[in-house]
Amino acid sequence: MTMCISTKFVALATLLSALGASNHLHAAGVPGQGTWQTTLQPRDLDGDGAIDAFYDTELNITWLRNANVNGIQFLDNALAWAKGLRIGGYSDWRLPTMLDTGKSGCNWAFGGTDCGYNVQTKGPTRVFSEMEYLLRVTLGNTPYCDPAGVCNQPNWGLTNTGAFQNLQPYFYWIGAKYPGAGNFGWYYYAPTIYQAYGVKILGMHAMAVRPGDSQPMQADLTDRPSVGGLAGRKSAEPTTQMRRLETRGTWLTTLQPRDLDGDGVTDAYYDTELNITWLRDLSKGGLKFWEEANSWVRDFRFGGYSDWRLPVMVDTQKAGCSFGYSRTDCGFNVQTTGPGRTFSELANLLHETLGNKGYCDSSGVCDQPGWRTVNTGDFQNMQSIFIWTSVEYFPNPTLGWYYYPYTGYQSFGYKNHLLQVFPVRTGDSGVPSSR
Repeated sequence: MTMCISTKFVALATLLSALGASNHLHAAGVPGQGTWQTTLQPRDLDGDGAIDAFYDTELNITWLRNANVNGIQFLDNALAWAKGLRIGGYSDWRLPTMLDTGKSGCNWAFGGTDCGYNVQTKGPTRVFSEMEYLLRVTLGNTPYCDPAGVCNQPNWGLTNTGAFQNLQPYFYWIGAKYPGAGNFGWYYYAPTIYQAYGVKILGMHAMAVRPGDSQPMQADLTDRPSVGGLAGRKSAEPTTQMRRLETRGTWLTTLQPRDLDGDGVTDAYYDTELNITWLRDLSKGGLKFWEEANSWVRDFRFGGYSDWRLPVMVDTQKAGCSFGYSRTDCGFNVQTTGPGRTFSELANLLHETLGNKGYCDSSGVCDQPGWRTVNTGDFQNMQSIFIWTSVEYFPNPTLGWYYYPYTGYQSFGYKNHLLQVFPVRTGDSGVPSSR
């Protein structure tokens, strides 16, 4: 399969991991917050007395209780998955939807549009965003920014998940079509209560809904498994495998273990190809906004070193994203190194040193064999999620460059998303240690 992707604005979208990012990401049912205790009525779809879904009396739709049935998916896979669901005798399941209002596409604002924070929810005769209404109104979660543009509000984030199971602090696909050539899709970002759009070949979660009520019988509100163990069902699409693969790449020779604090344990790896030191444990930085990530790493002190930074990349050719399948600054198989310079430290590490394959090969043929298996070498807590670079996106200062290990993809996205932080420093560090 060959997929062409527009070189226009590429908004960030994908899975994140619960990597200890923030208290704003750890949620449970919060009595008294929002209207969920009265407007989400529990439903038993298979007659076993356990809750499988919730009828939303405000939107007149039924939400499947398990908000992570099928794991991470590209948009087209998520649409096909929902369309093929057969639960409780119903075959009309779909993804949540929204209305594209104003001019076609994203009309970004802090409030009252179809894109950004505090987006339109519901009018007298129509629903503007089912996900926004559920997350912000029904569950009472507070967006990161208020309608006036004041951000870092008190108690912002996904603090209440009601009685849903597995509602993740991640990106969720929306079923509405994004205008244009069909390369983008709308998404909802639960950690900051935010709606926008992104490339369809980024991995996100998906919730399933259907119109109207569903088997309108009350069920006992317990945490018993729903729909014959649906909560534990594995994805129909293979998920990414993160593991140590000695046969891939050059990492066993070019990443030399280093002990930074003298305890005899490996804390970092000196990259002999790039002349930089990578911190071994990625959990130290957690998940952060772009500005926060740069500030944190500047103040980071470890092993006696105070010059830690985020990985860098070079914006080549024209300013901004020059999308391609090979040797550009944006897309798949981007430039890594050249005589006397490094174009992308993260791409060189993930693609060359660790030997990982991208979703698309250099000729534009996508879904190539082996792309889902990501070699992590001996790094600790390396996730298949987005990783920030230190580089701001020049055409738009609200954006920053990132690298996406899941598909081997380098691009740019909103700075107000929580991505993984990977500290590095220039040169060798510490003393040699063993693997």
